[in-house]
Amino acid sequence: MNDKAPLTESEIKDIKTFNILSNFFIVLMAGDFLIRIILGSWLYAYSSGFLFAGLCISKIFVRQYKLDMATMTVAMAFYIDAYYLTYILGEYITSYFIFIVAPILCAILLTSLRLKILTLIISTVSFMACNYLSGLPLLSNYFFFFGLYPSFVAMLYFSHRLKKLTADKNALIDELKYKNEELILFSNMMSHDLKAPLNNIHGFASLLEKKLTNLGSREESMLKHIITSAKSMSVLIKDLLDYFKTRDAEWRFKEINLDKLVDEVTQSLQYQVNEKQAVINKKNLTTIHANHGGMTNLFQNLISNSIKYQPIDQPNHIPLINIEQIEDADKYHIIISDNGIGIEKEYIDRLFKPFARFSSKAYKGTGLGLFTCKQIMEKHGGKIAASSSIGEGTTFTITLPKMKSGTDISSHNGQKQKEVKRLETIN
Repeated sequence: MNDKAPLTESEIKDIKTFNILSNFFIVLMAGDFLIRIILGSWLYAYSSGFLFAGLCISKIFVRQYKLDMATMTVAMAFYIDAYYLTYILGEYITSYFIFIVAPILCAILLTSLRLKILTLIISTVSFMACNYLSGLPLLSNYFFFFGLYPSFVAMLYFSHRLKKLTADKNALIDELKYKNEELILFSNMMSHDLKAPLNNIHGFASLLEKKLTNLGSREESMLKHIITSAKSMSVLIKDLLDYFKTRDAEWRFKEINLDKLVDEVTQSLQYQVNEKQAVINKKNLTTIHANHGGMTNLFQNLISNSIKYQPIDQPNHIPLINIEQIEDADKYHIIISDNGIGIEKEYIDRLFKPFARFSSKAYKGTGLGLFTCKQIMEKHGGKIAASSSIGEGTTFTITLPKMKSGTDISSHNGQKQKEVKRLETIN
């Protein structure tokens, strides 16, 4: 049984970064080693060999997810190489550089404070040892101390601050994930625990309205109020569920025949279309790359609104809806216009906010439909805008980027890979 705690996202990222860097330097050292041999510089080839061996050994610890041990292994390889450069090759200036840089890097990369201080001690002692091997006084070259200690302390402080900020960020992410799970649970609860009783209330109230014929005007009004309220609540729950589906579902994109999709949406709204005798004109609707469910939801909302928000005081008025597609080099522009009641210009900026309602109470709605449309367009990397005037109808302009990939372009969407799979990819 493995009792080890699962790796955090930050630890996985650190391991992946270490692997990329170590692979780069392994290739670099291997190339340097071969060049030295070809040129006959065997003594310098050994120097590259020490670093190459240390990097290869560090990979063993990385596979065991021991990043501190891997970092210390590389640091020790550099220290051994520094002694070799000083004692055999007389390159003590390069050694000083190693003794300054190694502990500073370790102060950033290591998580253990003891190991950070250990590298500082090793560098200080090694510096004096290299001075001795070079025939210099032990404490000469104060540049080393002024270069190492202030930089080490600064890196120690900032790495600690970075670690704290990272921990705070991860805690916030965990809290947001928990809240997101609560929202998903809430949406599922609405789907199962609220829709069923509401449907019962609406259904039985409608039966009572048909069966009870001798009700007074007050009782009849109360019964109608129950039916209307239950229906409004049911619509609100449906809109909320649509929003949650838009927000949390995994989105895949494929080629969609927009002309056919509009026909399907019109068919699903056939009752509204026939009741209002609406006329829907299409022009230049071609194939787009999008999510089928999202685009269906979007056009259902927009066409339904265009049919609904028509003048009530004009019984002979026929809703006219025009849907046209215009294409440029990298975008599709889909324009949906109607001859409805329109919206006052000062309300346009708030049109796509949740629960925004600007029409009279004669037009039933929840104010979530256009908000959901905006969410759908954000999932597609596009946008939706509106222009309108009172009595002159409303025009919605949808802008979609031309995409070729079948994957979700939204960074916060899509199914996450399992941790084990990610670690296999890293190694």
